[in-house]
Amino acid sequence: MSMNNEQYNAMAPDLLCDHIEQTHHKYVENTSVEIKENLKQLIDNGADNKSNLIEVSTIFDETASQLAMHMRREELMLFPVIRKMVKTQKPVKTLFGSIRKPIETMLDEHDSEEERFEKIAELTDDYNTDNNNDKLYNTTLKMLKEFGEDLLLHIHLENDILFPKSIELEENLKKEE
Repeated sequence: MSMNNEQYNAMAPDLLCDHIEQTHHKYVENTSVEIKENLKQLIDNGADNKSNLIEVSTIFDETASQLAMHMRREELMLFPVIRKMVKTQKPVKTLFGSIRKPIETMLDEHDSEEERFEKIAELTDDYNTDNNNDKLYNTTLKMLKEFGEDLLLHIHLENDILFPKSIELEENLKKEE
């Protein structure tokens, strides 16, 4: 079930954290492995555009690795602070000070992932499968395209909704102290 921006905007930050973890983080974890295996198989089988696929595979491996670390940091450091602020309605004392600090790091990492996926789209001629009868190739490009679309939605939810809401919550709670 897909939601629209209004529905996401209406969600409390803690519930948005839950949604992002259960939907987007799980998707990345489940899909990354299959895409990596498919790319390796295509390269090993000598696919027609092998040089591009090698570069796509290298970039995707970097994305999968970076996203795994990024998501862990969100799940272990950032999201618990957001959840605690919502639950206690008090600012949370952390080693990193304001919640802005880890959010700035996350924003930079999101920019890197968007750049990597722009490069993958370029290398695959925007995931073009025309004139290709290789079922694995077509499936893999379709998966890469869907992964990129999910990644953009995931980034949008954090950058444009969750992070601003969390910063605003922290600022409002600090004023009340």
